[in-house]
Amino acid sequence: DYIRWQSSIVHSYYDDQDQLGYQDPLYKGRTALFHDQISGGNASLGLARVNLQDQGKYLCYVSTSKNNQETFVTLTVNGELKS
Repeated sequence: DYIRWQSSIVHSYYDDQDQLGYQDPLYKGRTALFHDQISGGNASLGLARVNLQDQGKYLCYVSTSKNNQETFVTLTVNGELKS
């Protein structure tokens, strides 16, 4: 299975492991997949410490031996500015 989340490179997974060598530094240490659920079709991305810069459109690309699929997800961040 191959999974790639991107606006830039947010998270990549192939060869049965995370591949974060080209991950955008803005996401370093903040992303995770649900590894125990990938074989069941869950390619969801967990994003920690969400901030206003994370808002926007993300592409999830999944490739398996059976098919390829692309889905766009829009993340909206609501919050108050702290002074």
